Amino acid sequence: MAIGRFQVMAMLQAARAYRLGLPLESSLSWGLNRAIFYAAAKRGFRRLKMPRRPRGEALAKPLLEERDVFYLGDEMAYKTEVDGVLYFTIGGKPQTAEDFR
Repeated sequence: MAIGRFQVMAMLQAARAYRLGLPLESSLSWGLNRAIFYAAAKRGFRRLKMPRRPRGEALAKPLLEERDVFYLGDEMAYKTEVDGVLYFTIGGKPQTAEDFR
């Protein structure tokens, strides 16, 4: 299987999340979640508005959690916990480390 932009984006985002303090399992989930999100965004769901935080707030608090919502920097993703592990979801389906691999 060739390595494409999707795989590169998933790995880049997973490495970023890990470096910013998420555990490895959650970082892999974040990376896959963001790669799926960016692929969908490229195809166009521009009508949806993502909640934004002011830049200063995002820089001051790179990790911010709310109920069912997780912010990493200024990016938001929906979250769930399965067996005590934080996973990120799209369409109600959690992206797991196994899915990433």
